[in-house]
Amino acid sequence: MTPDEMTDTSLNTSLEVADIAVTYPNGHRAIHDVSFSLRGGVTCALVGVNGSGKSTLFNAIIGIVHPQKGSVRINGLPVAQALKRNSVAYVPQSENIDWHFPILVKDVVMLGRYGHMGPLRRPHDADRVAVRAAMERMGIADLAERQIGALSGGQKKRVFLARALAQESRVILLDEPFTGVDVQTEYAVMDLLQALREQGYLMLVSTHNLGAVPRYCNEVVLLNRTVIARGSVADVYTVDNLERTFGGMLKNIGLGETAPQVRIVSDDEHPAVFFGGQA
Repeated sequence: MTPDEMTDTSLNTSLEVADIAVTYPNGHRAIHDVSFSLRGGVTCALVGVNGSGKSTLFNAIIGIVHPQKGSVRINGLPVAQALKRNSVAYVPQSENIDWHFPILVKDVVMLGRYGHMGPLRRPHDADRVAVRAAMERMGIADLAERQIGALSGGQKKRVFLARALAQESRVILLDEPFTGVDVQTEYAVMDLLQALREQGYLMLVSTHNLGAVPRYCNEVVLLNRTVIARGSVADVYTVDNLERTFGGMLKNIGLGETAPQVRIVSDDEHPAVFFGGQA
């Protein structure tokens, strides 16, 4: 892809969330007044405490829940139309998957091609080529005939990343991609996100890995049922904004007089280290 082609593709790749609110039938208001917009060539971290509405927001973007207020548009289209055009891929959390279901790795990755197939869902040569390329890119081609439930946590995550790649959608949602994976897979995911960003993809990544956000994301949305802050990592990802987002659930540790400008911020998973207020 040439730089001009990448620029054109990036401009045509977008996610617009406008003032959405979701209240569940039991009366629980999960999110409200949530607005932000992203374009291609962006890896955006979605950061917030458990229960802050991250999963609800993802479900609204992929059409599982319908906001009572506001709208979501993907590549300029309403969610239903964007889904019909195969415009968004989703990499779920591991705990949301039935690992006992008897299915081979290659068949999981092939699920990403369903939007490209006809009504009979029969794969063609182009589908098999795309699946093979996606598995090779994620380093799991040798696992094609294995049962998904027999894999390690890192291997399972690679399989679902390969499914997203095979789907060939320019907008990708990743829900906690670093949870339960080995260090090698974590770095492989980071490398993939960087490469896709350079190719003009748009990725929204829900994560608790506070320390990794500055390493693989260039934008961030801080969420606690509504948007606390949104913008570039350099401008928005600060100790003050994280404290506003996490409240009393965040540990903020200074190193004392020997290093007064150094602070370690943690939610008990992966800490972020700030030097002079910047991560």
